[in-house]
Amino acid sequence: MKQVFAVLSAQVDTPRRFGETAVDLGFLKPEEVVALLKLQRERTPSVVDLLSASGVESKKVLSAELQTHLRSKQQNFAETMAG
Repeated sequence: MKQVFAVLSAQVDTPRRFGETAVDLGFLKPEEVVALLKLQRERTPSVVDLLSASGVESKKVLSAELQTHLRSKQQNFAETMAG
């Protein structure tokens, strides 16, 4: 637990991510950070799953809305890059 607080304290003055800071301080190896991030992605439910489980809306509607949002963001990015 001391290591976690050491990393958090070190992050106060830097924009570096938790894993990067933990590696800098010698608490983790880069490959351990990669493995932990993979595990986090596998275990973390999606926003769609969380909202549908909360009864906000059906999974089908939420998925469609998310896809519309992502397409819009991609289109805006493409337009920005085109000039």
